[in-house]
Amino acid sequence: MKTTEPLKITGRVNLTLRGPDGRIKTRRTLLNIITNVGRAHIIDRLQAAAVAVADYIAIGTGSSGPTAGDTTLGAEVARAQGALTQPDAYTDRCVYTFPAGTGTGAITECGRLNAASVGTLMGRLVFAVVTKGAGDTLQVQYDFTYAAS
Repeated sequence: MKTTEPLKITGRVNLTLRGPDGRIKTRRTLLNIITNVGRAHIIDRLQAAAVAVADYIAIGTGSSGPTAGDTTLGAEVARAQGALTQPDAYTDRCVYTFPAGTGTGAITECGRLNAASVGTLMGRLVFAVVTKGAGDTLQVQYDFTYAAS
């Protein structure tokens, strides 16, 4: 008889870059790391409701590879509060679309946090450049899925 069931948390990010005409220029699905402070935050949420939910998405231009010890993005350029949903029983989703004129440049990283500034970095990933022009929008869908491993 099995007496324990390990829990695995997977972070997945969908990036969709659209040009000024609304056409998709780039679409990517990437896996990210869950940070040490992110795992601690999950325990804190189970223990005390006073800990803020992670409903902010940040993008940046940092290029250093993500590590479990990360607490910030390498070079954050924009952050905003996204919309939270639960698309299935085991997935927590936060979505935000950075509008034209916000977070422009050579975007190479994103993360999910629990505050408008500073806060707890739940997860982070670094990826090949997504060039966000001044007229482009960038939608970031940031999921955490909790499943038995």
